[in-house]
Amino acid sequence: MIMMVKGQTLDPKVASELGSTYQIVRHILMNFLDTRNSDRALIARVEIYCKNVGIAVPPYETITRSRRKIQNQEGLFQADQDVQEHRMRKSKQFREAFTQGE
Repeated sequence: MIMMVKGQTLDPKVASELGSTYQIVRHILMNFLDTRNSDRALIARVEIYCKNVGIAVPPYETITRSRRKIQNQEGLFQADQDVQEHRMRKSKQFREAFTQGE
């Protein structure tokens, strides 16, 4: 049986080897370019994958934390430049707002 993920498939051998949230997110980022730019698209594909293989859907924060680790710390499967710039601006605004409150 091949797992369907929004018009694309995951090989059953690959599906059985993916166990952790990190491994699932890494595989999806590697194979589905739209997920690199959108946490919503990533979460949707992870949900579909988990439901197809009969495992619990991980918390959304765990999914996005895995994406951030893969993209920011490991430098893999990067988002488009404009998305990266937008995320950096949002992060800077958050840090500035947080430090002003101290």
